[in-house]
Amino acid sequence: IGAMANYSFADVYNNDFITRNWEQIRSIRKPVIAAVSGFALGGGCELAMMCDFIIAADNAKFGQPEIKLGIIPGAGGTQRLPRAVGKAKAMDMALTGRMMDAAEAERVGLVSRVVPLDKLMDEAMGAALTICSYGQPSLMAAKEAVNRA
Repeated sequence: IGAMANYSFADVYNNDFITRNWEQIRSIRKPVIAAVSGFALGGGCELAMMCDFIIAADNAKFGQPEIKLGIIPGAGGTQRLPRAVGKAKAMDMALTGRMMDAAEAERVGLVSRVVPLDKLMDEAMGAALTICSYGQPSLMAAKEAVNRA
C-alpha cells in the first residue's frame, strides 16, 4: 500500500497492483487451506477467504477495515464475506470496520475450526494429510461442486 502512495486515483483504479494474481488461488483445482493467526485484516482476510477453508488460531482476528481509509474491500471481500457469514454480518464489518475474533468467526461460518495457537500448524498439516489420502479426482469434483453451490 505504501508503494502506491504516489500514484493517482486513476492509476490505482485502473491497475491491479496488489491482487493481480490472487484469483489464481481460486482456480487451483487442489484444496487450499488457510492457517491464520493474529490479524487477518483487509487483504489478509480476503486472501484467507480465497482458500477452500480456514483454520484459525484462537488469537486470530478478522476484519475489513478499509472503510476507515475511505475505500472498500478490493480483493473480493465484498463478495466473499457475505457468502461466508451472511449479508448482515458482512454489512456490519464492511460499514463499521469492526473486527471479529476467532470464536465469532467460527460461529458465523468464516472459519471451519479454531485451535490453540501452538496447535495451528499441526492442525492445518493434519487436515492436509487427511485430504491427501483421498483420490485427487474425487477431491477436485467435491471442491468444484461445493464452489458451484
